[in-house]
Amino acid sequence: MESDDTDRPENLSPSARRQYEDNYVPKKLARGEVPRTPLGWSAANAAFRAQWLTGKAFQLGVGKVFGLEQRGAQQEVVVPTSQGRIVADWRIPEIDMHRAMNIETKAGRSDHERDLVQMRGYGERLEAGEKVVLITRASADKDLSKEARELRDRLLKMYPGRFIVKAANERVYKRILEAGMRELKKNLAQQVQQSLGKVAEKEARAADRSLAVDSLGREYLRQVQDARTRGQDVPVQELRTVVELLAVMGKVQLENDRKNNQRNIAELGQGFHHNKAVEKTLEHQTQERHAERMDPAHQLAHELYDRERALLVTQTNAAIEEINRAYERGQNIDLTKTQEQHLALGNALGAIQASEMALLKDISQGIGEQKGWLQGMEIIQSERDLALAKGIEAIGAEAAAEEQRRAEEKALQEKAREQEAKAQEAREQAAEWQKAQAQELRDKGMSPELIAIMELVNQGRPAPGVPLPGAPELAPEVTRGGRAAELERTRNRAPEKGGR
Repeated sequence: MESDDTDRPENLSPSARRQYEDNYVPKKLARGEVPRTPLGWSAANAAFRAQWLTGKAFQLGVGKVFGLEQRGAQQEVVVPTSQGRIVADWRIPEIDMHRAMNIETKAGRSDHERDLVQMRGYGERLEAGEKVVLITRASADKDLSKEARELRDRLLKMYPGRFIVKAANERVYKRILEAGMRELKKNLAQQVQQSLGKVAEKEARAADRSLAVDSLGREYLRQVQDARTRGQDVPVQELRTVVELLAVMGKVQLENDRKNNQRNIAELGQGFHHNKAVEKTLEHQTQERHAERMDPAHQLAHELYDRERALLVTQTNAAIEEINRAYERGQNIDLTKTQEQHLALGNALGAIQASEMALLKDISQGIGEQKGWLQGMEIIQSERDLALAKGIEAIGAEAAAEEQRRAEEKALQEKAREQEAKAQEAREQAAEWQKAQAQELRDKGMSPELIAIMELVNQGRPAPGVPLPGAPELAPEVTRGGRAAELERTRNRAPEKGGR
């Protein structure tokens, strides 16, 4: 086979050749591995670079869309764990009473061992009381190793509310990636040349002002409606991800609009009172634009809450039916499972109600009697969820009753063990007493026949003063010297004639 003259180090660029000859090849040889050819290395390096750029852009896009920097988040923070150092893509430090939050983004395939080490490390941070948010590309979930997925699922059950996994569908993923690519382009441009950095900064600002939350919301709302027309509902998890992303994007857009208002006011060059009046008018217009822009997102949110409630009703009814079937079969319910169901269903309903009230608060911005209106909506919400809440509490009541029954059963078993121990001790004492009685008769020189008769008489009798369950009570003469001695004591107790 003829060699390819193009597959030589000399054909690489100077920087690539230095990387190949001075870094890559020596490290491969030191590990006893065969290095790739220059072309093979170049292709693999390009693929790795593309993968890194995609992951970095997704990381930056998440930060941009969720406004993480405005919340005090820092990028690529080293987090110490017993697994070694792991690097959180974003980390919001603990502030006042708010726990620290670690945010990990995954856009595609990554090293399986690294994934597992990261998941274990984040498990330690969760155990320490911190929060962890894992944001992934939905279609890339299969790229996570089986061990990492199993650990992730366990952490979800162990730390509900503090370990959150969000999977972005392809449409949302594309939006995040585009925002991240713009940010990444800006960052790289700033590193190369200041002038290009200024251009990239202007492009980023223009992109911020055109996040197109309304068009994205309308487009997805149309997809939801089309799916329903076909008799197919979009998955709840996908709907939830879109609603949450739209909410965050809407907040970012609103903040950008307000910043733009301030720039416009400053450029007016007018006095304070004039600027104050302009500011009030602009804020009113901004709120109106925000409400109109977010209307599709709000419709999707209401759709989500209705779907989540319906799912909770199904899960609650299934749990109650499972309890009833156990009773019909004469079986006890699974206490641990029932307690977990009660807790999970209650937390889920509380989360839906809290999210819905947050949405209503956002919708009611600008309403004169907002506080009273929200209180009224909260009452309506409670009345609507009353039947579901009662069903969830019924599950909790059954769990509590089963726990009480088990406690009582355990107490009875403990009492039975104590009684059996006492009975065993009484039997042993009775056996010793019976032996002593027989020996006493022998010592008195009684005939073997009489001794045998007395052994039969004493068989099964308890020791004096020691109750033996199921044994006949000893006659007084047996315990106090025999029949003759008992007759003598009776005569001594009898009243004298004449009634004295």
